[in-house]
Amino acid sequence: MRERQRLYLWLLGITMLVIVTALLLFACGRGHMGGMGPMGGHRMGMMGGVPGDYGGRRSPLPPTAENLRTGSVLYRSHCAVCHGEQGRGDGPAAAGMNPRPADLRRALSMPMVRDDYLFRVISEGRQGNGGGMPGFGSVLDETARWQLVGYLRRL
Repeated sequence: MRERQRLYLWLLGITMLVIVTALLLFACGRGHMGGMGPMGGHRMGMMGGVPGDYGGRRSPLPPTAENLRTGSVLYRSHCAVCHGEQGRGDGPAAAGMNPRPADLRRALSMPMVRDDYLFRVISEGRQGNGGGMPGFGSVLDETARWQLVGYLRRL
């Protein structure tokens, strides 16, 4: 009888492990970061893998009142329509989007969201798996993109 109980517990443990693994794979395999799932961008940043010329870059601009004011204006004119005034992903255009725009306040609280990651996303956008954030590298000069990074840090 004890062997039957041990076998039952062992099978139950294996079943739970398979279920948890499947749920994690399902959750991490969805979303929008160039096919890397919803956490793909964070995984990329966390592992220091921001690709290309963006990797390791830090904002060269000090958080002066002028830079933050300009960043605020840029945010309102280019980002707020999707990300919302407070960066919560609830802008007027967000209702019809799937997946929804990122909650920037939540994302920015994560230590792996470094300057190089933000600058890359602002410059290149986020495409794939239904994500559709455009890149602003051809619209905004480098200084303006860094001003946006500085403003985002103050959301």
